[in-house]
Amino acid sequence: MKQLPLLSLFAMFWLAQGMQAQGGLPLPFSTDFDSGIQEWEVSSTGGAEWIPSTMFGVNGSGSVIVDKGGESDPSNGWLITPALDMTTAKNPVLEFTTALVTNNFLAPVISLWYDDGSGWKKFDNWGVNEFYANNVVEGSHNYVRLLNPENVQLNKVSVDLSSFAEEKNIRFYFSADMLNGGWVIVDDVSFSSASTSSVAENIPTTPRHFPNPVKDILSFESDQSVESLVVYDLLGRSILEVDIEGGSTTAVDLSTLPPGEYWLQTRDGENVQVGQFSIFKE
Repeated sequence: MKQLPLLSLFAMFWLAQGMQAQGGLPLPFSTDFDSGIQEWEVSSTGGAEWIPSTMFGVNGSGSVIVDKGGESDPSNGWLITPALDMTTAKNPVLEFTTALVTNNFLAPVISLWYDDGSGWKKFDNWGVNEFYANNVVEGSHNYVRLLNPENVQLNKVSVDLSSFAEEKNIRFYFSADMLNGGWVIVDDVSFSSASTSSVAENIPTTPRHFPNPVKDILSFESDQSVESLVVYDLLGRSILEVDIEGGSTTAVDLSTLPPGEYWLQTRDGENVQVGQFSIFKE
């Protein structure tokens, strides 16, 4: 078995420690890929690369796809989320839409993996039959090199992530497991709170905020009392926390932040998330 150099092992250790020390992006976190891959990361073996597409998503919208329609060799493509803070949602759940299209004998499989700071581990997978996957979804076939949108069967999948409810910094990735060529499509990915019939459920809302983009002072109004505001960058790092005197209306000085996009999260007196929104700092 090939061994990693000692320096690489130390680098992986310190990277894992750094992940544990920082917090991830608050939930809900969702991507429809209409604007491309955005803050996701991609990696692959054997050319199974995730790329944006404008043809095969839900209602013909954007999506991401691994295209191995002209090949039959085994390969893998990884679509990796930013770090996420699962403690900001009640009963966290993952929902996504996927298509598994066969062009040879064996259909591809899509797997879900996670890394809580101790290395990547497999959580579950989906395929067109029970011999290769834990969960069966409807597949389709396309026996020519170019994929015909009419041959794409989309499946909506829901995954209970309550076992990760205490994780403040965790990443997930979708693995397109190409056993014998074909295509894998993913669209409309959402990490959020599970739906509930309880009218008393405290569901975070988006505070009214202005201006956006902002140069220095950001004002916002909330339907709930707010005690603190936390600012995250797109890597999920908490870079600013502001204590607020309570109430539903306030102004926050963001003049010290470098230009760029940020996530802002509002919390009540018990440090429970009551809202979140994104802003662009000029």
